[in-house]
Amino acid sequence: MPLVSAFSIGIPGTIAGLFEIYQKMGTLPWETLVQPAIDLAEKGFIITEKQAISLNSKRVDFIKINGDKTFYSYKYKTGDTVKNHAIASTLKLIQKE
Repeated sequence: MPLVSAFSIGIPGTIAGLFEIYQKMGTLPWETLVQPAIDLAEKGFIITEKQAISLNSKRVDFIKINGDKTFYSYKYKTGDTVKNHAIASTLKLIQKE
């Protein structure tokens, strides 16, 4: 398993783990729990100075690993609004499935 790539992240296991906990202990509907993340991805959030510095410090790595069309290839500045419609679409599938 690569240490630096899209394959090095734990997203599938994280989703499975969250759903397992939800099935055992959840009291709200799954759809209700996932909706705030969908809203944030669709409506976006405003980049702080610290976030801009952090994202930009990894920009070359993002491009090297994922190509120059990657979501994080953009040079962010304080005050930018970041929306991620691809993540919102994925979260909607997770919400329904």
